[in-house]
Amino acid sequence: MSGARSTAGRLGWGVLALLSLAILVLAAMHDRGEFPNLLEGEATPLMQAESILEDGDLTYARLDFDRQLLSRHGSPPDLELRSASRGSLITFDSSIPYAVFLAATLALDRDDGWAPVQALLLVAVGWWLARVLRPRLGPWSPWWIALWIGASALWNHVFWATGDLFFACCAAAAAALLIGRVDGTGGGPLRADDRLSLRPIGAGLLLSIVGVARPLAWPLLLPALMPLRTGSDRARLIVGALAGVMAQRLATWWIGGGLFGAQSFRFTPATGYPLVDFASVEWASMLPRLEALHFEGAARFAWGLEPLLWLWNTLYLLVGESIGLLVYFPPLLLLIVGLRRRGGTAWLIAAGVWAVAVLAAHPFDLADGTTAVANRRFLPLYGLLPLAFGTRAIARLDRRGARIAVVCSVGVLAALWLSSFWRQPGSWPLIVATSPEDAEVVARFRHAGAPQRALFPYETSQRALPGGRWTAIGNVRVRPLVAQVWPRPAEDRLAMERHGRATILVASAQPIEALQLTFGADAPGVLEADGATVGDRLLTPDGGITFELEPLRGRRHAMWWGPMRQSVVQLSFAFADAQDGDGPVSDLHFSLWARTAEAGTSAPDRSEPSKLIDSDPRATE
Repeated sequence: MSGARSTAGRLGWGVLALLSLAILVLAAMHDRGEFPNLLEGEATPLMQAESILEDGDLTYARLDFDRQLLSRHGSPPDLELRSASRGSLITFDSSIPYAVFLAATLALDRDDGWAPVQALLLVAVGWWLARVLRPRLGPWSPWWIALWIGASALWNHVFWATGDLFFACCAAAAAALLIGRVDGTGGGPLRADDRLSLRPIGAGLLLSIVGVARPLAWPLLLPALMPLRTGSDRARLIVGALAGVMAQRLATWWIGGGLFGAQSFRFTPATGYPLVDFASVEWASMLPRLEALHFEGAARFAWGLEPLLWLWNTLYLLVGESIGLLVYFPPLLLLIVGLRRRGGTAWLIAAGVWAVAVLAAHPFDLADGTTAVANRRFLPLYGLLPLAFGTRAIARLDRRGARIAVVCSVGVLAALWLSSFWRQPGSWPLIVATSPEDAEVVARFRHAGAPQRALFPYETSQRALPGGRWTAIGNVRVRPLVAQVWPRPAEDRLAMERHGRATILVASAQPIEALQLTFGADAPGVLEADGATVGDRLLTPDGGITFELEPLRGRRHAMWWGPMRQSVVQLSFAFADAQDGDGPVSDLHFSLWARTAEAGTSAPDRSEPSKLIDSDPRATE
């Protein structure tokens, strides 16, 4: 048995070493030269770090904007700023510890020096965790850490300067401090020992960095506190967290960001940028108008407490095609399968509290941004997951056969679901296609590949998911999901490639009984559809043909443009007898009309042109 254990241990350390080497090499070779722009969430910390290096301060100025405009070859996609002096002094609304860390990486390489340094940080924390878990898990500790890093979306964040990986590593380092000694001689929960008295304080300081930057991550204090056996250790952890919060707030005050009452806002090209599109003296008058238009300033609970929306959002949060936690973080299955002790229970309770907060505060943006890789809001809590391993939360997996089965199962699932991360590591997160007409851009996440699209539901409620714009056609709203179909709003109809497959979302305030698609006289006569049954075919007076699709299985929940529930249907269709050379793409136009209880079968009124309803929440109806 001891020989088998030593073999498993040697294999585990070898696997962890190969994984670490692969991540370091990929990060060192990473090149963003072909990226069209920065990702959402990158501009603020990068501008803040460059301000430290170039100007020696943390305040925002026009020079900072121009410097990034030139170095990053484009306007920033977003910029988070704050002011406690009605615009006379503007600072960055971002994590100061991460800005300092990022400045150190940029001092090495101004292009994307953060990638290899963040990879090194992840590898170092991973090996530290494997060492401190060794007294608890024996030869299986490197296997758990290899799965925690490589069998999830965590490692892919080494390429992005959003701070998400940094905060996950802070949480993981806090877990390592709370598990035991780094040399492996004394693992387990903390005891009343003077040699360990500083560990909970250090863990609290690290968790405060995460909590200040990501307030929704504060539930991670629960799994950090519960495994501690003494009240003094818990008190030290809380003292460390409070001290860290106060230090960061004082640093924000010292640079001019204020302690309380400061105004903060996330500026985008649609809102304009301070000192670029409007002067600092306009801050006080401009900001209330922008907040009124921005979704975050809306009465979100009119939507967020809608029961059906909660039902669908919970499903999307767990197994959504683009953001599902169980899809992009398979090691969570280790905790669920082996749950036994209070450390694992505390972690699951904290995850539940976090999920409720996200569902209530961000019902239409669970992933945090259009270019988020999987679910970036979850990364800080995921960073604390190894703490559950160290408190015997997976004690049910004591048998060697059970551990082998779980490791293999999680590895197979990760290989199936996360293969896109390893095929094109660090690539631009969006795959963008342009339709043949009207320059209508349709995009999807690169990481949501064929297995995810086949097995998991598309998140119809999510505003930030890539795709075409919502367009009013007939008596419904339509959103193209592929480039083979695009709207012609001025004509109140759509167009599709004759030989392509059209995939669209259709939304209606009334339950949809059937959809009628009316094509011109040149349309082929056989239509195939997924998500609906092709019913009657009717000839129109002008020689066209109308297809009726029924029944339609859809979802019903509120959307971001209003609290009224919408029936949302995903539909995919193509012509079975169309050939590639059947004629120009633009010839195949069609109108769409939904038969509902109220609308009946009456024809649409085409006297008014239809309107585009952009995914941006500021769009009006």
